[in-house]
Amino acid sequence: MEMDQQLYYVSVYLHILGSIIWLGGSLFYAMVLVPALKNHPARKELILATGKIFRIISWITLGIILLTGLYNLHYHGLLNNLLFESRAGQLALLKMLLFAFIILLGLLHDVWLGPKLINKTQKYPLIRWIARIMVIIGLIMIWLGIKIVRG
Repeated sequence: MEMDQQLYYVSVYLHILGSIIWLGGSLFYAMVLVPALKNHPARKELILATGKIFRIISWITLGIILLTGLYNLHYHGLLNNLLFESRAGQLALLKMLLFAFIILLGLLHDVWLGPKLINKTQKYPLIRWIARIMVIIGLIMIWLGIKIVRG
């Protein structure tokens, strides 16, 4: 097996692992942690503390997903005219646009709305909806990834 192919396998592995960590962590946070702390007296503090840790993990894994995704597209020759001309390229382009949207939503969630919650007792339902939309987009992106590779 040549070195380029081995590097591609490592890239795919890291891409899938990053996706598992980001999406799985997001689902765990929303489906397990937040409901489990519903009536806990230190709910806000615990959610903020775990959110700070998960935010770091999320941005690192999103960076890994970005870099490995671009390498994987390069390996398949999709970072040229095929990005616009082939079905796989068009799906990859859609996936990239959705990823950019996740990044924008993540910045809105973490940089603008998140800090407002730290010093306020008021709830921001928008922050929950942003997180939900990000997860839904992530699930769509997994489907697109399968369609790109498997046809």
